Amino acid sequence: MRHWFRKVVQDAALCSGASAWRARSQHARRILTLHGVGAQDMPLERFTTLMRWLRRHARVVPLEGMLASLRAGEPAGPELEVALTFDDGLANQFLLAYPVLRELGLSATIFACPQLIDEGRWLWTHEARARWRRLSPDSRRELADEFAMPDQDTQSVVGWLKSLPSQTREHIFARVREATPDFRPERSESMAYDLMTWEQIRRMDPTCVTIGSHTLSHPILTTLGDQDLERELRDSRSLLETRLDRAVPTLCYPNGSVDARVRDCAARHYEAAMSTCEAFIPEGPVDYWFMPRIALSSELALSVWRLHSPQS
Repeated sequence: MRHWFRKVVQDAALCSGASAWRARSQHARRILTLHGVGAQDMPLERFTTLMRWLRRHARVVPLEGMLASLRAGEPAGPELEVALTFDDGLANQFLLAYPVLRELGLSATIFACPQLIDEGRWLWTHEARARWRRLSPDSRRELADEFAMPDQDTQSVVGWLKSLPSQTREHIFARVREATPDFRPERSESMAYDLMTWEQIRRMDPTCVTIGSHTLSHPILTTLGDQDLERELRDSRSLLETRLDRAVPTLCYPNGSVDARVRDCAARHYEAAMSTCEAFIPEGPVDYWFMPRIALSSELALSVWRLHSPQS
């Protein structure tokens, strides 16, 4: 009942224009974030509807332009100013999202993992989910007992793996791979999880889409030792800039995982870094290496509601 009532309120606020009015009245900049397009979480038609709404009701600016305005001390204006970001550098962002952005004249930043592009691999979290689903109940139970997993549910297993030291996680994941020797991606999984190629990235108009770093290989940065952390952040920017012949001044923390050590390393190598903290960009002092963002939903009313109530 509570969920139904909340949805009714959000729908009414969208249709009446109340959500847009409240968002504009707050005079705050916002960085918006999305992941894949075309899958169940964000069907193409819903993504297109959302982008058209933003084009009509907001001023969509490049992320680097927004950061320059902040550093210049320019106050947020009366318009609803937003910057679009996409995490993971997925192929569907090129195939499906980019044509919509180009048609509507919208700009965005896509955060990519260059080592995974070179190796033609998925993010490890995506591979872990797909392989775990392939396991038989007996195999799941055997692995859960072997490593004292708290739960055998797919999402719970991936969440648990994220919490482990990197070497421990890699050891367990290697066992999952051994247990799924015949793994082949289904077409729907490839559409959801394949990464862009270098050719696809180069084909995107840099005045429409800029590229940021999502580290070399999408590890949980807080679980890495100092040398591996430095390599993931430093070498990711260097490799992207070398391959693309353009500046890559921004970073996005994988999984939003950041602590003081990770933040300090990011500050040595990037001009700004994106978090998963759900908030507006505050007026006054800004921590450029812990930039808040607002996650967009496939539900238009919920996305627009979050523009004035980010943690909804």
